[in-house]
Amino acid sequence: VPDGGHVVVCGLGNVGYRCVEELAAIGERVVAIDKTNDNPFIGTCRRKGVPAFVGDATVTETLRQARADTAKAVIAATDSELANLEI
Repeated sequence: VPDGGHVVVCGLGNVGYRCVEELAAIGERVVAIDKTNDNPFIGTCRRKGVPAFVGDATVTETLRQARADTAKAVIAATDSELANLEI
């Protein structure tokens, strides 16, 4: 996980994964978080060199592990509007 200046993407559905893909393509350092362990995009992110965490992004400790406090942006792209607001 980068020390800072990266982008944290919360939610690896179609939209979240596309954000990761596009950000990585332009050279941004990205960290991904998804709530479910069986999400196929987690493995895909890891194979592309993007750190991917399994955890609830509404939980402070999960965001701390992704170093969201030093990130330049946090993208909330879950399928829950309430979770996106909490993030």
